[in-house]
Amino acid sequence: MSTYHVTAMRDEAVDMLACRPGKIIVDGTLGGCGHARQICKLIVPGGTFIGIDQDQDAIDQAHRVLPIDVPWIHIVHGNFVDLPLFLSQLGINAVDGILIDIGLSLHQIEASGRGFSFNRDEPLDMRMDTREAITAADMVASMSDRELAGIFSRYGEERWAMRSARHLVAARKVAPITTSGQLARLVVDAVPAAARFQ
Repeated sequence: MSTYHVTAMRDEAVDMLACRPGKIIVDGTLGGCGHARQICKLIVPGGTFIGIDQDQDAIDQAHRVLPIDVPWIHIVHGNFVDLPLFLSQLGINAVDGILIDIGLSLHQIEASGRGFSFNRDEPLDMRMDTREAITAADMVASMSDRELAGIFSRYGEERWAMRSARHLVAARKVAPITTSGQLARLVVDAVPAAARFQ
């Protein structure tokens, strides 16, 4: 996707929030902070910005690119589902707009090193919040074929979910599955050759 299209989508999302000076705006998924930077420019003076992300990389990015030493910007390391709690802690009763950009950020796919992209052979981590104890490698190593198939079917819409899960369970008896590249190759190998390019 071109920089033009990314910028246009960002601007369109921010426009929908009708950001103006004095507004209280929440960005529930900071990511690379593109939306956050734009929002912060538009709500001063008098505005309040609450930025939330469960990914420590996004929190670090916010600290690099936002003027977080000002009292009207609040950065929270957490999940947007806990927004009512965060607002209560800040003494805020209502907000004027909320932005939630669901999905992986470009940084998570290309530079996090956590195995979100199957185009790279990275550690099989896949945790959005690295404070969580269980990694994708742990799940692949311990779940039954039925449990794995449920995940592949529900979240990956994988047509060959059970076949892939059984293939993984058989493979892990030979050697641990620890990288995204290994996982991708095993899933591809599990799909019947005639169905791979349909």
